[in-house]
Amino acid sequence: MSAGPLRRAIAALGMLALIPILAMMASGAITPIDAAIRALSVAAAVIVLGNVARAFLTGALRRVERRASAEERRTAPDEQLPV
Repeated sequence: MSAGPLRRAIAALGMLALIPILAMMASGAITPIDAAIRALSVAAAVIVLGNVARAFLTGALRRVERRASAEERRTAPDEQLPV
């Protein structure tokens, strides 16, 4: 199954957000349990961000589509008049 470009971009940003946790764990600043809790928090934030972005983009694209179809309906009867 193929993921869309928005989902791939958000996943990449989520992976980048895990780098500081990895660095802190590697340096011994946090324990593996603390790192797991922080990683789960990042995962939850990425999922929420993805859903919000998807909802926003879906709404915006539907709004543009409705405006285009309304404009098309307004201009269509004029084009059908006999010459």
